[in-house]
Amino acid sequence: MTRVLRLVCLLVPLASPWPTLAAELPESPENFHIILLVGQSNMAGRGRVADEDREPHPRVLMLTQELTWQPAVDPLHFDKPKIVGVGPGRSFGIAYAEANPGVTVGLVPCAVGGSAITSWVPGGYHEQTKSHPWDDMLPRARAAFKVGRLKAILWHQGEADCNPAAAERYAARLRDLVGRFREAFNAPEVPFLIGQLGSFPGRPWTVATEQVDAAHRNLPAKLPAVGFVSAEFLTDKGDAVHFDAASSRTLGRRYFTVLEWLAEKDDAAVADPAVPATVPESAFTPLTDGSSFAGWNHAGNWAIEAGAFHRVRGGGPLTYTAAEVPNDFELRFDWKVSAGCNSGVYYRPGQVEYQVLDNRGSPYGRNPRQAAASLFFCMAPSQDLTRPVGAWNTGRILCKGSVIEHWLNGEPVLSFDANDPRWADYIELLAVRGGDLTGRGGRLWLQDHGHEVWYRRLRWREIPAGERLQPRLEFQPQPATGAPLAAEQERVRNMKRATTAAAGD
Repeated sequence: MTRVLRLVCLLVPLASPWPTLAAELPESPENFHIILLVGQSNMAGRGRVADEDREPHPRVLMLTQELTWQPAVDPLHFDKPKIVGVGPGRSFGIAYAEANPGVTVGLVPCAVGGSAITSWVPGGYHEQTKSHPWDDMLPRARAAFKVGRLKAILWHQGEADCNPAAAERYAARLRDLVGRFREAFNAPEVPFLIGQLGSFPGRPWTVATEQVDAAHRNLPAKLPAVGFVSAEFLTDKGDAVHFDAASSRTLGRRYFTVLEWLAEKDDAAVADPAVPATVPESAFTPLTDGSSFAGWNHAGNWAIEAGAFHRVRGGGPLTYTAAEVPNDFELRFDWKVSAGCNSGVYYRPGQVEYQVLDNRGSPYGRNPRQAAASLFFCMAPSQDLTRPVGAWNTGRILCKGSVIEHWLNGEPVLSFDANDPRWADYIELLAVRGGDLTGRGGRLWLQDHGHEVWYRRLRWREIPAGERLQPRLEFQPQPATGAPLAAEQERVRNMKRATTAAAGD
């Protein structure tokens, strides 16, 4: 039987007001997994501490300010003792321990509220706390590594860099930071997880915020073993800056989900990521001959114009009736919009739609989850690649099993597996609208939403069983923020009230 060393740690008055219990460290460092918690205030935690945050887990420990180990209870950090609270670290540690029964987790709190990324360099100084974030972190981390093995670095930071001068250089500094951590600890492949900045209705994102967010979202495509942790659908504590306690706990669990995803992804599948873009046109079945409505049904409000379908007046959708949408398929088409246009391509039963939109002229375009090429009211594209009003765009929809991809103008802008727990909140949002991604056997139809719109060259093919569609590892949707997010939340509340009222009838 493995001998266990018992350490009785002293209470640290400013670090934690809760009673300190005996901590148990595994004798073997291989069974003591160290997690480094770094960044600024949302990693340190500002949520209100509740009874559940004070319950020790027998295999989740924290390194105190005095470099002793004790059971991990919130607050973990001590950067600003008067305001520190619940952060994501403890819930991450519990999720990690529950998934690894033979392991003890050691959380090493090192975050500093308000610290800019430039203070996370050797010699960097943080005026608010009179501290040196990088230099202070190193001895704490090295003390932990004497008894355990580093397994992940959790980073949540960026709010302090959301200004024009700092944001422009943030992406380069972040990449340097990851390399600096890995070099300092001789851990070139240690997972580095980046938490997204909060997107709260009370604080619209600026251009600088969007630059920092883009640096976070894009880094996993540039460096190995880097994961991005979404903060969408989380709520603030009332200050439009810091996550409340419930959201901090959820964020910690999301960090662990991304860590699992990084560990479990199939390298062979990554090497062959998706259905190829070079599938010959001969593999596709045309859905229109360019001169008639053969196979299509409408109320007389659509016309043929230069080989394209043109919605010319109100009356309803244009529906393909010659065949149902295959279970696994690829659809290619061209589309263009009039000023302010809103339309879409529906390809599953119910409210499952590739959005077609004038992003700049329609109010829907303010929310990326309702913008062109989005899975409407569910998932935003990674970027806006739309062409100007009146110009043709190319669209592409691929569905294989639970994997969905949307393309726009030759680029994949949406790619995810609906069964992946990272996207559960997005799928739930779609369900509120009435969308069910498990539905099959529906009709393809083009939406009439009151605006002129054109479609042409619609064709599809059934994806064969042996052809793989792997979600793209680099995909991250644009977030909804500020007033558009508030409008979305109000719409969701109204939808839920209407559903409840209807159920009552």
